[in-house]
Amino acid sequence: MSNSINNWLKIAEDDISAAEWNLEGNQFLWCIFMCQQGIEKILKAIYQYKMDKTPPFKHDLLFLAKSVGIIEDCPEETIDLFAYLNIYYIETRYSEKREELKANLNKENTRETLEKTKRTFEWLKSKLPK
Repeated sequence: MSNSINNWLKIAEDDISAAEWNLEGNQFLWCIFMCQQGIEKILKAIYQYKMDKTPPFKHDLLFLAKSVGIIEDCPEETIDLFAYLNIYYIETRYSEKREELKANLNKENTRETLEKTKRTFEWLKSKLPK
């Protein structure tokens, strides 16, 4: 793998690790945000690998999955996860939405999202060369 792909992958793995730490620290909003970041960056690693160029400056997981040609292979649960995580990327940036988003999270549903993210992450990682 090229250095660029490895860099994207390393940052993505760090983001998933940060999501785990945030869950354990009861920082549920930041856990979900970091889940989004980890998936975004592994999709960008796949983009770098497939297109051999810098990924677009986009954060929409559905857009990125389409741009690398894997959206058709995604199970419905994965598409739903991408859509859900997109909300937590965009909306956490606006103070008026943060409290509403936080109110919808608890340890159980955040842990479930993290587990789905980790399964999806491993599936996406399998799209990269060893």
